[in-house]
Amino acid sequence: MERDELITLFYKYRSNQCSPEEAERLIQHIQSGQDGELVESLIGDVSVEDFSGEISEIADLNESLDRVLLRVQQNKKKRSEFTVFYRRLPMRWVAATAAVLLTVFVIRHLDGKRESDPEAASLELHEIAPGGNRATITVDDGRVLVLKENQEGIMSKDDALIYADGSSINGLEPTQFVTLSTPRAGRYAVTLSDGTNVWLNAESELVYPIRFDKNERNVYVKGEAYFEVAHDQNRPFIAHTNKQDIRVLGTKFNIYAYDEEAVQRTTLVQGAVIVQNNNLQQSFRLKPGQQAVNEANDLSILEVDTLEYVSWKDDVMILNSYDLPEILRQLERWYDVEFGEIPSGIKPVRVFGMIHRNVPLNDVLKTLSDNYNAVQFKVNGRRITMSE
Repeated sequence: MERDELITLFYKYRSNQCSPEEAERLIQHIQSGQDGELVESLIGDVSVEDFSGEISEIADLNESLDRVLLRVQQNKKKRSEFTVFYRRLPMRWVAATAAVLLTVFVIRHLDGKRESDPEAASLELHEIAPGGNRATITVDDGRVLVLKENQEGIMSKDDALIYADGSSINGLEPTQFVTLSTPRAGRYAVTLSDGTNVWLNAESELVYPIRFDKNERNVYVKGEAYFEVAHDQNRPFIAHTNKQDIRVLGTKFNIYAYDEEAVQRTTLVQGAVIVQNNNLQQSFRLKPGQQAVNEANDLSILEVDTLEYVSWKDDVMILNSYDLPEILRQLERWYDVEFGEIPSGIKPVRVFGMIHRNVPLNDVLKTLSDNYNAVQFKVNGRRITMSE
């Protein structure tokens, strides 16, 4: 099993998207002892030997992997009632920062005290669902059309715009340019006329033509978008933000460019891109695993784990040394809520862990409260206040 496939199966299992056949393959692969270091980092501080040994005692490999993990953790006696599932991080970060290990994917299964917990019961009364497929398109004449939520995306075909399943978009007249916009708690995908695939995160915007011209393929981005660009050596693909241009021929990369954020990030997964700073005319050619950081009109390059910056596309939020304000800003976009001021007594602890974006916000808040012992959340509609 390839490394990426193994990681994907773990993610799919944790988001309840793993088929019985995939779960069986996952258990068998762990039992084989292959990729021991990676498996250990995915599970946490449970050793591969203990994990594999526990599995070997199970006759029926179709038994729920939840029960396997829970039994291992109970035997190790090193866990709280909340399972922690995180990728191992560079020791220089762990040593430098207090790591709060955070996750939400098994809260409902393991928190047997929830019904008797007044705070949890209060949160349950105001349960807020995660985001979903929500978007609008604005066409040449200024009309705005609401796209169907039961569709995952749209596509350009023969100078027309249709849903990804081939069905028509009601009320759409011929147009040359389209602005695809996602609100808070929204996401959507689009296949452009050249075959390029783009995924938009919440509160984002993509402006593009129904058909590209003969010389260049230009699109304009606000917010966050993940691109899988179709290769065309005769027509460069250029993604523009308000601070930089990203020029490619065929590649996979992520753009993080929210207007309200001080930093813009371009993360390269595959291929090659040239990132140019519009203000200072700086430019860098990125290699896979590199990230261009545009901050205070200065462009710099970092070596990163790209999975951290593209996992949102698969409804996973990886937290690699995030502070509480950073987490809350992401939660505001995805759950369409507003957080109040952070109490001054809350320590600036940085978090390492993972949050699945397909769980109710209440589960996230419960886990945050458990990890930040001094903070309590109170939900009032879509306004959330915090207290010590």
